[in-house]
Amino acid sequence: TSFNDAIANLSVNSLKFISPSQDGIEIDNINIELNNQNTPQYISLNSDIVDGEVEGSYDFTSLVHSAKDIVSHYLPSLISDECIETMSYEKEKTSLNDFNFNFTIKDNNEILDLINAPVRLIHPIKITGDMNHLAHKMNLIIDVPYLQQKNKLIKDTRLSVNIDKDKDMCQLFATTKMPSKKGETLVNLKCN
Repeated sequence: TSFNDAIANLSVNSLKFISPSQDGIEIDNINIELNNQNTPQYISLNSDIVDGEVEGSYDFTSLVHSAKDIVSHYLPSLISDECIETMSYEKEKTSLNDFNFNFTIKDNNEILDLINAPVRLIHPIKITGDMNHLAHKMNLIIDVPYLQQKNKLIKDTRLSVNIDKDKDMCQLFATTKMPSKKGETLVNLKCN
């Protein structure tokens, strides 16, 4: 028995992270439900900071290998030869990875304050995506509707990554709207 075939419900009513300088955050509510014995497998997370779910077929011990294998077709210089050899031995496990996910990071700024981030969340962040190792497909979308940097409002920030071996496609797209002296500036970046 391992985490990959576990069934569990976990609830935490109070969790505190305190630094030596007594700065910290407190999470009042965390609920995790998972069922990895049925098909589709799923994990559900609800908390003060993030809500989300993962559904499909997955093997946690091979997720990184699956992602590296998919990415290695387009960015081989990022993956070492040793890693590629290891991935070939892990093929049976990695072929299980065919799932989708979605997460919402709530506009709770305690964590950002703790790490002295230069921005504040004004609206929740949405993270969605999927992975299918057998098809060599992977997608990730991060939507950040609003961020505040001091008195400036950064709007409509989006990052998307789309990899599809059948279409011989690897795309990265990023966009945001930032204030400038002449009004609002739209910044786009697209890589194929």
